[in-house]
Amino acid sequence: RTPICDPYARAELSSLSLAHRRPHIWRALIEAIALGTRDNMRNLFHWLSQDKSAVNIPPLPVCGGATRSKFFLQTHANFLNSSVVVQHSNAPMIGAAALAAACLYFREDKSNSKLTDKRHRESLRRLTHNWQLSPSVIDVIEPNHDEAAQLEDLFPSNIQSMDLNLVQVSASLLAADTGFLVNDAKVAHKAGAWLHIDICDGSTFSRFALSSLGPASIKALRQAIPDAYLDVHLAANDPYRHFSALAASGANRVTVQLEAIDDIERLVNAVQHAFILFGCRFGLALAPQTPIESIQRFLDAGLDIDLINILAVEPGTGGQLLQKHVLDKLTLLATRYPHIPFRQIDGGLNPSNARAAVLAGANVLAAGSAIFTTNYQRKNSLSSSVYRETSIANAVLDLQQGGGRPLDFFCSDEKKKIRKGGRGRSD
Repeated sequence: RTPICDPYARAELSSLSLAHRRPHIWRALIEAIALGTRDNMRNLFHWLSQDKSAVNIPPLPVCGGATRSKFFLQTHANFLNSSVVVQHSNAPMIGAAALAAACLYFREDKSNSKLTDKRHRESLRRLTHNWQLSPSVIDVIEPNHDEAAQLEDLFPSNIQSMDLNLVQVSASLLAADTGFLVNDAKVAHKAGAWLHIDICDGSTFSRFALSSLGPASIKALRQAIPDAYLDVHLAANDPYRHFSALAASGANRVTVQLEAIDDIERLVNAVQHAFILFGCRFGLALAPQTPIESIQRFLDAGLDIDLINILAVEPGTGGQLLQKHVLDKLTLLATRYPHIPFRQIDGGLNPSNARAAVLAGANVLAAGSAIFTTNYQRKNSLSSSVYRETSIANAVLDLQQGGGRPLDFFCSDEKKKIRKGGRGRSD
């Protein structure tokens, strides 16, 4: 429901005294909801408006159960400094009933279509008639402008950039410990990351790197983590032969190394087949020296490209430093091809340079060493599984926040004691 969604956000109640009672807690909760509504709406109108200085919110239509609380409505009007237009409280229920009736029409047997049509038209007519009997606007709650001004001083607007908040981390299993592969993948997934799987066959397209992961590994990961997003990068000779096998194994997307493609027609057939049968999406990966214009011929061939992976290092080997010139390619990609939804940068990323990549245009950050080979893990190769899991989870969150303060990901008392004891990753 909101244009800004931070699943790791936390709230707190401060300045409580013995004089506070239950109604004060409820009021604080209602005011926090109203403040969130205001900031989300202002962000939304800020992004949609041509005039970026305008943050005024138009009258807000409200329906459903919230319309039954005058205090709830007045608090929203004051925080928004705008009118709240109260509509029929049963509007969502009536709309759902009308939609259900329309859906039933398409599911029923059409052998007696005239009778079916007549019955459904009558049902929809009755719903519409009942709706028209009720007033469309029941009340209008006007804001208290003096209180609205005070609230604005206490809680100034928080206009944020959508591009900086919609960033996805893709954890590269190339850098994970093969002895803990599934466990590490589960921790990274739980922290909100995609699982990035590099498949290399030792050809020139992977700079002669050879990986031990393949369709069987993807199938095992899919079985172990059914709801994981498996982001597969294929750097191999004759990629058309492997595309369907990877899709059938459970890959959500297969990103093919562009330099390995020499037959677009075979590629189109493989991509369409994989999407129809398995819903697998298609992406293109570009080596650091490959110009961004190289993707045009694939677009001209009618391929639906879901993601462009800009490699910031040479493919096949982890632990390399990011080549800064690829940031210009990201900016060019975002400018020339805005319709491609995902712009991934892959390799050499860490919390200190993640923000520069996002500012250049990336919205997917693929990283391995920064997540699975942290300083803590290097010094404690024999560390317990709890320490290792905490380190991986914090690394994902640090990368997501571009070097921000790590959040307590685990909630059990035992794991919190580890964090507080200073023996794990430091804050």
